[in-house]
Amino acid sequence: MRFPETTVAGEPITTYAGSSGGAASYRRLARELIAIGGSL
Repeated sequence: MRFPETTVAGEPITTYAGSSGGAASYRRLARELIAIGGSL
């Protein structure tokens, strides 16, 4: 997990460690939220 490091670096996880598992999970969550938001 690299989320704490991104806070220190001042960068989003998708930029700081774009290929990490945490970044992939964040992207999945974002896609789900966008899909749900489209149906409201």
